[in-house]
Amino acid sequence: MRKTNNKVSLWKPEAKRLGFQVTATFSRWLPALFFLFVFTGTALAGISVDPSRSIFAARTLGMGGAHVGLSQDGEGLFINPSALAAAIYPQMTGVSTNILLSETAYTMASIAWPTQWGVFGCGYIGANTGGSYATIRDPASNRVSINPSYEAMSSTNNVLLFTYANELPMKWISVGGNLKFYNQALSGANEFGRGTGMNLDLSATAYPNEWLTLGVNLQNILGASLAWGGVTDDLGGFTKLGAAMNLFGEKKSLFKNQYDIVAALDIDLPRNVLAENNSMLYHLGLEYTMNEWMQLRAGLNQDSNGSGMTFGVGLKQSAFRFDYAYVQKPGLGADSPHYFSMSYVGDIDIHVRETLNRKAPDIQIVSPMDRYITSEADLTLVADCRAKMIIDKKVTWELPGIRSTSEVYEKVEYEYLDYLAFNNYPIEKRGTIEVSAKLLPLRNVMTFTGYAMPERIQGTAEVRVLLFDPFIDTPMDQWAIRPIALCSTIGLITGYPDRSFKPARGLSRAELVTLLVRTMAVSPEVWSEARFESRFSDVKSNHWALPYINIASQLSIVKGYPNGTFRPSKVVSRAEAVAIITRYSELKNLGEVLPESIFTDIDPNFWAHEYIVAAYKAGMLDHITDPRFFDPHAPIPRDEATYILYKSPPVTQMVNDYWDHGTIKTGGDMPEWLR
Repeated sequence: MRKTNNKVSLWKPEAKRLGFQVTATFSRWLPALFFLFVFTGTALAGISVDPSRSIFAARTLGMGGAHVGLSQDGEGLFINPSALAAAIYPQMTGVSTNILLSETAYTMASIAWPTQWGVFGCGYIGANTGGSYATIRDPASNRVSINPSYEAMSSTNNVLLFTYANELPMKWISVGGNLKFYNQALSGANEFGRGTGMNLDLSATAYPNEWLTLGVNLQNILGASLAWGGVTDDLGGFTKLGAAMNLFGEKKSLFKNQYDIVAALDIDLPRNVLAENNSMLYHLGLEYTMNEWMQLRAGLNQDSNGSGMTFGVGLKQSAFRFDYAYVQKPGLGADSPHYFSMSYVGDIDIHVRETLNRKAPDIQIVSPMDRYITSEADLTLVADCRAKMIIDKKVTWELPGIRSTSEVYEKVEYEYLDYLAFNNYPIEKRGTIEVSAKLLPLRNVMTFTGYAMPERIQGTAEVRVLLFDPFIDTPMDQWAIRPIALCSTIGLITGYPDRSFKPARGLSRAELVTLLVRTMAVSPEVWSEARFESRFSDVKSNHWALPYINIASQLSIVKGYPNGTFRPSKVVSRAEAVAIITRYSELKNLGEVLPESIFTDIDPNFWAHEYIVAAYKAGMLDHITDPRFFDPHAPIPRDEATYILYKSPPVTQMVNDYWDHGTIKTGGDMPEWLR
């Protein structure tokens, strides 16, 4: 009943997928449907009565003719065309039966098609009576018999109409109209007469709230005159007022209830009190939706002959609805009370087909994280060990008899693995599991292996853990413990004999140069040459760092002072350390300008400016808590120097090689006596 119910559906993915295809199909079908209605219409006709006023389909009849507020299907084209603006899918209705002593063929057909420009439709209603003989009453017996002095007579009466409906900008009001063409004829008794005419219906539908619909249809507003060869006949017409309410329902109803019941009330006000059937008429109906495929109906119908009860049932299957109505008609006792109609109400049938594409192990180690460093030999690992099934899910959206479209996408589901092992030892647990392991010194690799049947696809996940014995003065929560642990493990730095590291102690120039050269691949010949003759006046031939200082100077990693000295014991400042490590790293962005918001205490003319810029952009200085102040002249402690060295590209590569392969490449071809 509610327009808003349908409008929500308009934006469903399946409706949007089919929208333009439906419009395109309509453009191909419309010409054929037009000619079908036109030629059928001219073949049938009737007397001077507007058949669109009182001939309805079975759903409307089952509800006592109350349909102005429920006109969102094909029947609404005749009763309240404006409500069709809420239609999402094509709407079609057809009725063909015999009434009035089975002598009158009653035909009704309609189609309404939603497009992006509004809803277009056309419809036909007709009644055809043929071979009716005149009768005469025998005065003697008071019996009615055929009068042989008159020929049989026939009548045809039909109306062909074209419909348009659309929403107004405020959305909760829609308008619509019918352009109607009449064709009526009477033949027999050596006479023939034909009446034709054109008229217009205008209607509006309003949705003041989510459970109420109000509608009005002004019939035959052009006067409804029918021309019979110079004589006009007034067809009259009604102003049809209607309201429909969602009385009960789980959603958008006046009263929340598990039952879905709609009530409708129509009032027909005659537009011409002088015309035939000019009395005000009432129609009342109820519709109970039992489930998605069945509806029960009852109503009270009033016409010019009196009032009668009506009953009906609707059966819906996919996009089609079959309706039956039982209608009591006072004054027409011999008329058939049974009416049947078939409607296409549109619906999206969704078909889903799932096919297993592949199945593979999916093992995720939750904890510890990869490249974990610990000082505890006992380790607990947590892992999610499942089989991932990749399923091809094909969804087909079908507008039955009109159009269909499909989409295939991958769907992921999980199940238990068929086989699981930890470090090559089978385990029975599946899903989220915990296992314990004993670590060996230095690098450990923990591996989970699983298989998914029937293809026996293997999946693995591993975590690398470093068991590190920390220095006595660098606990595991020390801020630079990770650089210290890894640089110590690969041999870049060493502690003191008492197992201390002295992280706050300053680093001398000789110590820093030694750290760097030990990471480089140097040929034996270079080592031999570097061990004898000093390149600086204050570095004696027996100085422990002589070969490291000579090689670093030869490679331009360090420079001496203008007086020819090196000052090997001098504690390195932060600016000196960054400059030396930057040269060692061979960074390519030397000479770039430091952003003004970074390190405001570094003047652009400062001698180490370009080295500091390069180190900052390489991420080697991300440990500085206040990026505004670099403090270039402060002595650099051992833990900070280790951090900067750890972040340099050459050492980063060495650390990655160790994690990946367990290899240590420090010292190059360093002779044994220097190791």
